[in-house]
Amino acid sequence: MFEERVSGLRQASYEATVGAATTVELDRGHRDYLKAHIELRDCTLVPATFQASNAKALLPSLADQDFVRIEDIGWVADKWYATEAGLPAVQDLLARRASGDPGVAALLAKFIAFWNGERDGRPMFAASLDEVRAAADAADWALRLRAQLGLGHYAPLPGKSFLLAQLRYTAADVRRHALPGQIASFAAPTVMDGPMNPYFYPAPQPRPGLAGSCGRTVHLDNSDPLIAELLTARIDYRLEHIHAVAVLTEPLPATARPSSIVALRNGHLGRLRAVLGCPDFAEPMR
Repeated sequence: MFEERVSGLRQASYEATVGAATTVELDRGHRDYLKAHIELRDCTLVPATFQASNAKALLPSLADQDFVRIEDIGWVADKWYATEAGLPAVQDLLARRASGDPGVAALLAKFIAFWNGERDGRPMFAASLDEVRAAADAADWALRLRAQLGLGHYAPLPGKSFLLAQLRYTAADVRRHALPGQIASFAAPTVMDGPMNPYFYPAPQPRPGLAGSCGRTVHLDNSDPLIAELLTARIDYRLEHIHAVAVLTEPLPATARPSSIVALRNGHLGRLRAVLGCPDFAEPMR
């Protein structure tokens, strides 16, 4: 895994769930671990990400800043309306809000309350807004942020789409949601904090005298910039957190398709080694 941030305690917990496994069994065991320790349905419980057992990845002190995060809201729109007409209906409500219609605020607040109730307690992948602001403020932000943030799971099939929300929230928002027993509100991502994903690559433990405490996203265009990413503890969304919405229909760029994964990951590794000053970290894929 090339993971340098997983402590012995966390590794032991993971192995106790996964055990000695074949590839198929490992995938199943990994999902079992996430359900038991990360994707907690009871949002009053603290995911393993923010417990003492994850000490090597915790980011206990973080400056006040704004974060940006992308989420698909099409599934919750359809579920709220109990029909596939939910996606265009919610899209219309959000468009009316963006145009200044005050009459939709109450209904959208109910939608967001429903959405919060459907979410579990998993950590939230995010980036610093200042680092991606040019892409986040652009008209084609959905395409640009998908690429910069390594969101390869947003790959619409022909004739299908995602309704993506660009969410903006603050470090103070995260700290206000801290739970009893939560050691920190921020952490560097590890492979144990989300589903197995070819677009995720571990980042090394920071070397003395060098920056790099966060993770680094795999750019889907196999290019710079190498964006810092982190995990923030879950917050309840509010209407003001939804900065923009967009319908994404475009397929992944050729550089991010399954046939290009080896080149994509190796290109990322080369940039990671250069930026973080760790020329011996990990190994290229063959």
